[in-house]
Amino acid sequence: MNTRYSVLRWLVAALAISWSISALADDHDQIYYVQHSFYAYKNKFVTTNYHTGTLIPINTRAKITDMGSRKMEIELPDNDNMEVKIENIEKYTHKNMEEIKDRMFGKSKVDLSKFSREAQDAIKKGQIRVGMTKEQVLLAYGYPPVHVTPSTDANQWTYWKNRWNKMVLDFQNNKLTGIRD
Repeated sequence: MNTRYSVLRWLVAALAISWSISALADDHDQIYYVQHSFYAYKNKFVTTNYHTGTLIPINTRAKITDMGSRKMEIELPDNDNMEVKIENIEKYTHKNMEEIKDRMFGKSKVDLSKFSREAQDAIKKGQIRVGMTKEQVLLAYGYPPVHVTPSTDANQWTYWKNRWNKMVLDFQNNKLTGIRD
């Protein structure tokens, strides 16, 4: 019985590895679109979501070249094949890497046509402005870290510009009313 169990465990493990490799191969050829702007500092994005470095705007084409339980690597074909490493700090996101992937990358572009031209331009530039809705802020800036903003339903969100400087966004009736550094 132990031999059968060992063989069964080996087969299950082999199938799981095969499915993982197959899924990664599918991802490697798949073109995704960035679902919210983010910044890569020295070709790295940490899900704490610092706002420093090179802007990767919403709707940028991306290929996922590698993905693990805490890290993902992408290539940006329209940015000279720039490579970006994405590191998930789960205590700040409360999301696993698959959930981060699904939140950051989609198979189609985000439709910005429902917003004013001014809001569209700001979102594409990764900028926020007083008067934007929470949805527009998420598209332009990404998600705030969960340990300081437990819910995007809250009327106050905190982002980090870098490891030392933060900014607080105030909302009222779903509209951004203030930005405090």
